[in-house]
Amino acid sequence: MLDMGVTSPIYPARVCQQNLVSSDCTSASQTVSGVTEQDLEALTHYTELVGVPAQRKYASGYVTGLRISNEHNVNSAAIADGATLFTQVGCAACHVTQMQTGANHPFQELRNQTIHPYSDLLLHDMGPGLADTLTQGQAKPGMWRTQPLWGIGSLAYVQETDAVDAGPDLPHDPISLPVSRARYLHDGRARSIFEAILWHDGEAQASRLQFEALTPDQRNAVLIFLGSL
Repeated sequence: MLDMGVTSPIYPARVCQQNLVSSDCTSASQTVSGVTEQDLEALTHYTELVGVPAQRKYASGYVTGLRISNEHNVNSAAIADGATLFTQVGCAACHVTQMQTGANHPFQELRNQTIHPYSDLLLHDMGPGLADTLTQGQAKPGMWRTQPLWGIGSLAYVQETDAVDAGPDLPHDPISLPVSRARYLHDGRARSIFEAILWHDGEAQASRLQFEALTPDQRNAVLIFLGSL
């Protein structure tokens, strides 16, 4: 509703963004529902049951010499090293690697499940660099929910990247990673996972600085690990 002006039974009135002077937003009578209660419930149920991509961390069982798609050509050792470093530099403090779902979800298949969202699902102050102009409830403009990382490695393969054929280990220098159409962070400002990490500040500043202090080989291992999610 805030981003696109789509109203619903939960948010029936349009709200103006800062510096927006459209009469469609400023008029108090704009309470026509863009999404019905039935549609909203159907969309909610659908998104709750969308499957999560499996992590690609095991070498394929294809016979030697057979060409396989790059997303299945993984470096298991580098992924394992990257996972260790991910925790070591403090990323896992917010991007929690594992949690258990509750026992009272309406859908039985979602109850008591061990999941690996790589998120604590909590709000954190990420500093002025990531702040927008909106306050939502008690969440200030610089506060963001920790984004779940499961599936993040698939973005480069579903958003028409030029890096798909670069191989799981190349290029070695993360700064030289080929730019793809995949975009990261809440507003798409980051052109790679590496850039997204460098935007972390506020409560994540200490972890970012530890990541920056890693050797190029170590940083590359973290990026290979994240690319496997």
